[in-house]
Amino acid sequence: MVEEFLDKFTNDGFAASTVNQHRTILNSVSNFAIKREKYDRNPVRAVAQRKEPPGRDRFPTPEQFRRLVDECRSDSTLYAFVWLAATTGARKGEILPRKWEEVQLEGVAPHVYVPRSKNGRPKRLSLTVEVIRVLKELPSYGTNAYLFPSDRTNVRFSGKRDYRWDLRKPFQAACKRANVTGIRIHDLRHLATTIVFLEGIPEAVIRKLTGHRSRELERYEHLSPSFKRQTVELIAKTLSGTPTDTPRSKVDQQSWK
Repeated sequence: MVEEFLDKFTNDGFAASTVNQHRTILNSVSNFAIKREKYDRNPVRAVAQRKEPPGRDRFPTPEQFRRLVDECRSDSTLYAFVWLAATTGARKGEILPRKWEEVQLEGVAPHVYVPRSKNGRPKRLSLTVEVIRVLKELPSYGTNAYLFPSDRTNVRFSGKRDYRWDLRKPFQAACKRANVTGIRIHDLRHLATTIVFLEGIPEAVIRKLTGHRSRELERYEHLSPSFKRQTVELIAKTLSGTPTDTPRSKVDQQSWK
């Protein structure tokens, strides 16, 4: 029955990723029932996920980001969110639910505390001077428990949550005004990771900052065609005894910018 249900989406032309999302929902529902002793076995586990095409690596260039963020200025909520996402590499689900009690804007280490990230561990999102200024300009600053409180005048965007959970439409509208195409909210996370990766920041530091696993960071190694060439050149110079003080990502920075 599960196979037949998923096949209907495939036959209707839906992408494999969409079909797998529905499989995940069914899997969660079954596990929920099992935990409450309403069911004894999860039938979804016997159904394999659909094979998806290779993932895409999209992210706005710095110039595109500047155009985009300029178009977000009229919406303080979107403006603050975009800056937070692009500078911290945090996921949407780690940013939108945050409360002001989890935010430290003063002191030597301003940050936003995330009690539980996707990998299950807490983390602190360090804040730049620009982001601190933007956060202080939010209407919710000093007036609401949440950074991004729910819009109670719009049931569609508020639901039962006390905070905003969806910024897709205003984000897409800003992208259209900025003439930036093919970019999703999650791609702001890729932008932050790409910048620090090409700047030669150690992988251990990047993992600490963004919460990526080592395996996930492999996708960024091919963003610049010259990355692998620089690596083997560095090996050759080391073996031949030729000194070099050129950062490993110098060529990448120029070609990407």
